[in-house]
Amino acid sequence: MRGSPSSDEKCLNMEKTLDKQEHRPREGRGLEQREEQASRIGCYQGFAFTWQCLLSGCTSEKDSKKRRVLDSFLGMMQKFPYADPTYAQLHEDLHRIRGKFKQVCSLLNVQPNFQVGSGGATLSF
Repeated sequence: MRGSPSSDEKCLNMEKTLDKQEHRPREGRGLEQREEQASRIGCYQGFAFTWQCLLSGCTSEKDSKKRRVLDSFLGMMQKFPYADPTYAQLHEDLHRIRGKFKQVCSLLNVQPNFQVGSGGATLSF
């Protein structure tokens, strides 16, 4: 069982409460956004790896094109600089990744629904 929160935890909780009440940008929100982006990209990667496995035994030209697009999509995510918070092209690259995800979903004929909630990130179809 855990004891009472430390003073640092109390300050952090108070800051989060003030953030919600005052609706002004705070430093902690940037971290939350990065975490959400990382969760989203993680879901995208799991989605792409799953489809790669599903298509691995298929040999038609359509399936070959799907595999090539999936490989390109995974390559974009592997090159993404997760550890660099000062990366200048962050938003542009995220926009490209989202666009490629939409292309992959269209090619695979799936309708994605990505949500981040209190239980974590989910990607459903």
